Amino acid sequence: RHLNKLREMVGVDYLPAEYGGPATNVLDTKLIFNHLSQSADYLEQLQQYKKR
Repeated sequence: RHLNKLREMVGVDYLPAEYGGPATNVLDTKLIFNHLSQSADYLEQLQQYKKR
């Protein structure tokens, strides 16, 4: 896997344990889903954005 770039961007201390972070970091998919749900309108606008 190409996780080096992710590790550099996010920082190893913040990565879930599954991706090389500390064992205490748990990947919380519910938290991610809630965040994406709350940001859905904005994310859709980003996808529709066209440079003029």
